[in-house]
Amino acid sequence: MPRFEVLEEDEIDLIVSAAKEVLREVGVKVYNDEALKVYSEGGAEVDFDKKLVKLGEDQIKEALKRAPSSFNLYSRDGKNRYTVGEGNTYFIPGSAAIRVIDRETGKARSPLARDYVELVRLVNYLDNLKFQSTALIPSDVPKEISDRYRLYIALCNTNKPIYTGTFTIDGAIDMKDMLVAVAGSEEELAKKPRAAFTCCPSPPLKWSDITSQNVIDLAKYGIPVSILPMPLVGLASPATIAGSLVQHVAEFFSGLVLAEFVRPGTPVLFGGSPAPVDQRTATTLMGAVETVMMTSALSQIAKTLNVPTDMYVGLSNSNILDEQASAETMLGMALGALAGINMIEGAGMIEFESCQCFEKLVVDNEIAGIVYRLLKGIEVSEDLLALDILKEVGAGGSFTSSMKAMKLVMERFKEEIHLLGPLFNTLDRKAWEVKVGKDVRTKARELVKELLSKAEPDLPPEEVIQDLNRIMDSSARKYGTKLENLPWKCGKG
Repeated sequence: MPRFEVLEEDEIDLIVSAAKEVLREVGVKVYNDEALKVYSEGGAEVDFDKKLVKLGEDQIKEALKRAPSSFNLYSRDGKNRYTVGEGNTYFIPGSAAIRVIDRETGKARSPLARDYVELVRLVNYLDNLKFQSTALIPSDVPKEISDRYRLYIALCNTNKPIYTGTFTIDGAIDMKDMLVAVAGSEEELAKKPRAAFTCCPSPPLKWSDITSQNVIDLAKYGIPVSILPMPLVGLASPATIAGSLVQHVAEFFSGLVLAEFVRPGTPVLFGGSPAPVDQRTATTLMGAVETVMMTSALSQIAKTLNVPTDMYVGLSNSNILDEQASAETMLGMALGALAGINMIEGAGMIEFESCQCFEKLVVDNEIAGIVYRLLKGIEVSEDLLALDILKEVGAGGSFTSSMKAMKLVMERFKEEIHLLGPLFNTLDRKAWEVKVGKDVRTKARELVKELLSKAEPDLPPEEVIQDLNRIMDSSARKYGTKLENLPWKCGKG
């Protein structure tokens, strides 16, 4: 398998050593009393008044020893297994968008719950996007319950594993209960996790009350946690890429230690959503080449630490689906995969990390297919050298006149050559003008419309639907509403 590397071994050592020095001498702020207690009982130096935690080499080393080098995520029904780590790469829709491109007007607007229902059902058809994500934040749902409502919609409409996150403390518990309803028991959920959760420290070197409690609560149940720092180069991290990588690694270590103190063996992903900031416009450049370089460097670092990876890369700075969006996405997806990132988030995302586009989702699904072919590399064996055919055809001969050569074409064509999907062109001009005559954006709009016209929910069993409805209704009632008042209910369209 080909690989992309941006750091030398001694540079990795320097960054990791510097991150440990930061944690030892500077520490991290932790605004959660239970987390401070967990750190203290694990041997960390804790100043409870200042809410400051300092970690030594021993705590980090022990946490790395406890954390698994890979883990399995499962489909909702528990039958399909996806190993995260061990050289595998999975593409996932970008998560938590606050805008969506309206499919009728082409303009960005606030997403609705119905948009997210349609997005989940669309992704069910996109085979190269292996996991679902809670990709949109519905604006027509009370914000206090939007985190668990997104998971509720996903669990009612897809069998794919889910990449998600929570915005509240009690949201993590309700979402755990939903996953238990799907798995059958807490023990079965720990054995076969159906979802992975992101938990993001706040740059620089800070854990909020909510997020640190999320790490604790998720770890208690063995639910995979992605510790996902978000250093913004020159704004919320040092103005050098190397310095931002140091901060990123330090923040990851602090979250890893917390999770492993709570429950040794908790699956933890080395996550990341780093990006440079354009000092001229104050925009976060998620599609920049430096973002690709940073996530690739972090993947290298994670491999030396023997932990799986989860990165936001393959997004675009463009505000529409255009040539810039496809170029930035292809660069990010391809180099991120060649860097060995295990979970790559960002499919469908434009406008940095703010907006989901259905048409871009189907384009990115095709790009992901191309990248998967790239990852397969070139297969070489005695038989595949085809010396017998070369000798039979001879110099100046015709391969199409050789039965043996044509037989090999029939046997190997689909193995050797990636067959593009319906969006990218492989016809000559005359055939294209007669049969198609459309650009990628037009074909993407038509494909989205076609897929959604036949999309149906991939429903769980009826007893699971009842449990999910009960949990969602109970959660909604805590905030003065009920499931019947929310815009979508499982089993009703």
